[in-house]
Amino acid sequence: MDEPKDTVRAPSRMPLALGLSMVGVGVAALAFVYWPSADKEKQPPRASDEPMAARVTQSAPKTQANEATRSVAPPTASAPAAPASGKPAFWDEPGPEFIRVAYDFMTTDERRMRGEKTMEIYKYGQEHPTDARPQLLLAFEDVKRGWWNHAVTHYELAHGADPRALDEPRVARDLAVVVGQEKHREKAWALMQRLFGADALPLMQKELERLQGFDDKGSRFRRKSIETAIAAVK
Repeated sequence: MDEPKDTVRAPSRMPLALGLSMVGVGVAALAFVYWPSADKEKQPPRASDEPMAARVTQSAPKTQANEATRSVAPPTASAPAAPASGKPAFWDEPGPEFIRVAYDFMTTDERRMRGEKTMEIYKYGQEHPTDARPQLLLAFEDVKRGWWNHAVTHYELAHGADPRALDEPRVARDLAVVVGQEKHREKAWALMQRLFGADALPLMQKELERLQGFDDKGSRFRRKSIETAIAAVK
């Protein structure tokens, strides 16, 4: 009789299958925790993720004067707001409060206006094409930022909206400065001649005399610009 042979049993596959199953459960759990869900992908972006232009347009205007005029950047030293010698009557005509607040800010503070407030004024000007005040305010802001070409455009729009815009002394004062800049001279001088006629050159000379009493950096810049302007157009 043959001797019984030793039987070698194959190892059981149950522990291996159980181990793989547990690994699969773990991976699924991690995917559930860390993988972005479809619901999250459908959520609208946060306000901080939206483009700046959209946030400015959608933001509600503040009602307090200090919020309406808070600056976001220092003014350009070469382009301070020129003080007015008198307040034309049309500034006190009926209109929204933010126009009055902006005018007070422009005549007492050299800081730049906040972007959303500038946008508010711009929109009002689009909706009220016969009101020169928003165009004048935008021109004042352009001057503060050194955007001389835009300032000329807004002064022209202001006059087109209401010829009384010329009662605002800063129109002639700022245009005189722009005439002194070769890049924008032709456009600014043409507008000065159209708006003020034969008085254009005397107005520049008058502004030059007025500035003699000031020695700050902005006034020196203005004097030099107007001296250049007078020499160029004589």
